[in-house]
Amino acid sequence: MATVEDSGLLETSLDYLIEFRDPINYQIVLSNKFYENCSFDFFSGNDPLFREFHFSLPPGSYVGSVDIFDRKSGRSFLTPFTYECRDIEKGVWISDIVLLQEREGAIDPQPLVGNIVGGIADRIQFRSHIYGQRDELLTIRANLYRQQRPHPVQNNRELLKVNQYTTAVQPNKIIELKDGIAQFSCATDLSKLKQGTYLLKIFLYRHDSLIAEKNTSFVLPWKRLKEVFLDLEMSISQMAHIASFAFIDALINVKEEEIQIAKFIEFWQERADPDLEEVLDPLERYYSRIFYANDLFLEPNQEGWKTNRGRVLTLYGFPNNRFNRQWNGNIYKVWSYHDRGLEFLFRFESGRWKLIYPINKN
Repeated sequence: MATVEDSGLLETSLDYLIEFRDPINYQIVLSNKFYENCSFDFFSGNDPLFREFHFSLPPGSYVGSVDIFDRKSGRSFLTPFTYECRDIEKGVWISDIVLLQEREGAIDPQPLVGNIVGGIADRIQFRSHIYGQRDELLTIRANLYRQQRPHPVQNNRELLKVNQYTTAVQPNKIIELKDGIAQFSCATDLSKLKQGTYLLKIFLYRHDSLIAEKNTSFVLPWKRLKEVFLDLEMSISQMAHIASFAFIDALINVKEEEIQIAKFIEFWQERADPDLEEVLDPLERYYSRIFYANDLFLEPNQEGWKTNRGRVLTLYGFPNNRFNRQWNGNIYKVWSYHDRGLEFLFRFESGRWKLIYPINKN
């Protein structure tokens, strides 16, 4: 992973491979390779991660991919997508939607690759180009939907509504197609969006008639490492699954803020494998699970991370396999961790999921 020094300077080297293929026989129609040696100042106010690529393709449908290899970290990012190239004289259409993260004071910046919006970002911006007749006035509307999570219930109907979306953002704009093209963009603060699965739909209207639309989906994971430090006392108290109460009390009672932060970071740095991960990966992994537990496993009068399922998720992550069973009038959940040789059994009682027992196959 590219790193940022205290000065805000990011330096890395990237290899790009961009390909377009015929969706029927999957033969390559266009392939382009190039190399970029990157040096960005994240504190300059400019956006260093947005790249525009221009290619000439005959009209038609394509399967495209952008393969980025980071020479410094040894990591590779592959973004597949579908693309339709049309003749501008034959109608009006919306280009593919570009998702762009905007950052200030990044701790650990990551490029936006695929449909995962991650890293430490302040805003996410949506960009598309609108093509049509010269000087035409059109109305564009963008809806951003978030997948609706089920609320805690006392029966096995909790999975209902899981695929429903609620509207999160709804901007409307009048655009003028000067020279037959215009750029549409809108942005929203990530602080206003919870983690989850999102669907962005863009609609184009001529008068009151819908003439074109485009959509894309993306996942917004737990995203604010800096929020751990905004309420450090609460974050320290959430270490209860992995640290002793004596250690937690002692750390909370440290009066000097700088010393408290240093001891907090040191605790997590000691749990990182220097050969496999960055020093703060265990911290981010643990607190991302805390956030997911709070989102998924809320129970009456109890935060998600404090529940039995929340504790198992925080310690072991998401299970390799999970399923429900109903027996003798009771509802059970089984979580299997094949890579750890562990299974956990939960039973629904009095509005809560009680941990019956873990099964250690080792």
